[in-house]
Amino acid sequence: MSPEEPRVESPAASTSTVAAPQLGPLQPIGVDCSSDAPRSACQALIDDDPETIWSAFATGDETEIIFHFSPPVTMTNVSIQNISDELGFRRHARVATYELHLSDAPQAVIGEIPDTPGSHDVVLSSMALSSLTLHITSVYPGEHVGEEEPHDDVALQGISFIGHPNG
Repeated sequence: MSPEEPRVESPAASTSTVAAPQLGPLQPIGVDCSSDAPRSACQALIDDDPETIWSAFATGDETEIIFHFSPPVTMTNVSIQNISDELGFRRHARVATYELHLSDAPQAVIGEIPDTPGSHDVVLSSMALSSLTLHITSVYPGEHVGEEEPHDDVALQGISFIGHPNG
């Protein structure tokens, strides 16, 4: 008989996977605006109602909108929605350039929005934050539309966020 070869048993390899957090819509717990026009409260920015808009009598760099999140979130995308109605879009001033200040980031994200109705997406590098400030740095002026005078205020239809809660 031949001697049996030694049998080596290895422990079962254990693998554990950590599921990546599911990305989805994030809802701020509050929003503050440095300026609101009457009947156009900043809450309209996050109410998901296409019939409401936010507008402010400021026409440029003095306008800030601060969104608050609790618990803190990791954000991957911000969608800034211009007014989708063509007449309203053209008559109101529109955001041209902006800075996004993230509560836990040392530098602002600086960008420009095309002068078109609809959404403009800002992709972030999975930024963790508890607040986000949209600082409007310049606007496109409102326009005459037929007999209709332009509005002196800057307006947005909404702002939405994609990411996941931390924790």
